[in-house]
Amino acid sequence: MRFDLTAIAALTSFLIIGTSGAECEVSCEEEFPKCVNFKGCESCLEELQTDGSMLVNRGECTAGCDPTMTMTDLCPTTTPPPPSPTPPSPTPPSPTPPSPTPPSPTPPS
Repeated sequence: MRFDLTAIAALTSFLIIGTSGAECEVSCEEEFPKCVNFKGCESCLEELQTDGSMLVNRGECTAGCDPTMTMTDLCPTTTPPPPSPTPPSPTPPSPTPPSPTPPSPTPPS
C-alpha cells in the first residue's frame, strides 16, 4: 500500500488541531468505522472534512468536526510513518594504487 505523505500531513494537522472546534457527533462516531471498513482511514478522514460527503450525510456529521477518541483510536494518523530506509548503494572497492618499486641495488664497482 502506498501512502501519500502530503495527505497524511494534512490529516495529521486536522487530527491535532481540528477545524470546527466541536467534537464529532455520536451518530458520526458510529458511522465512521463502517466508512473505514469500506474505504479506509485516509478516505474517511478526508470525507469528514467535506460537506455533503457520504460519511457526513450518513453519520449526520458536522463537516470538519474534531474526531472523537474512538475515531482516532481506529485511525491513528497523528504520526506519519517514517520513510523506508534507503539501502546504501554498493560501491566497488577503490583500486589500490601500485606500490612504488624500490630501486634495485647497484653492485659495488
